[in-house]
Amino acid sequence: MQQSQEPQDAGNGTNGKVQRGRRALVVAALGAVLALGSGGVAAARPHGGQCGGKGGPIALERIERGVAKLDLPKDQADAVYAVLDRARAQRRGFDGQMADAHQRMRELLEQDAPSVDAVTAQAETIGALTTELRKIELRALVEVRNLVGPEKWKQLDERKARFGRGERRRDS
Repeated sequence: MQQSQEPQDAGNGTNGKVQRGRRALVVAALGAVLALGSGGVAAARPHGGQCGGKGGPIALERIERGVAKLDLPKDQADAVYAVLDRARAQRRGFDGQMADAHQRMRELLEQDAPSVDAVTAQAETIGALTTELRKIELRALVEVRNLVGPEKWKQLDERKARFGRGERRRDS
């Protein structure tokens, strides 16, 4: 028969409650980190290749693949790829900051008694970085939309909607 490794309390049950509370805090903070930081690191690659990196700029990759199938004039396609490449370069500028912020959160959560205020503040830091990354992506998408015009954008949007419903590409 094995005995519990946890220290026993004096019968009032407070140690168990503290342990459960600490575990709940760690689980909640990890959930926040995963939710806020899923868009963390962008992959560096030239346009025309496959998606790279985990999480990264999914919308940029999707738009890039769609643009390749729109039969745009070369100068217009080059302008679109330049916007997407610029957005990726801007995102890469956040890679180190995001990695550091996540590492700091891990360090906080590995402490025996993490500070709720410190964990919350770090979650806000990660959230702010994530917001900046999303703004970079949104600016690029609006620029691309303005470059390709409403008809071509509608074609891109229809392709996205079809794919989102689970339909396979039949026009390739």
